[in-house]
Amino acid sequence: MGYSAMAGEKNLARGVALMLTSSLMTCVGQLLWKLSADGSLPLLFGGFALYGAGALTMIFALRCGELSVLHPMPRRGLCALVAARKRTSE
Repeated sequence: MGYSAMAGEKNLARGVALMLTSSLMTCVGQLLWKLSADGSLPLLFGGFALYGAGALTMIFALRCGELSVLHPMPRRGLCALVAARKRTSE
């Protein structure tokens, strides 16, 4: 395996890690939006901040790999969001 192939794998691994981080950040941001329904402004603003940071992280992640490889990663965040909503609604 040549140097460029190893560098590409490291870049892809970084992209996957960034995409999963982005997914987690947007998931928690959405959860904070839901929890702010009672009028809590700090939770609302925290949700916006995390969601925005997640969006920026996703942009940086897409620099590290192809869209078709990296874009399925946010589905993990969707699964985490559904699980978190079930726990908060009980």
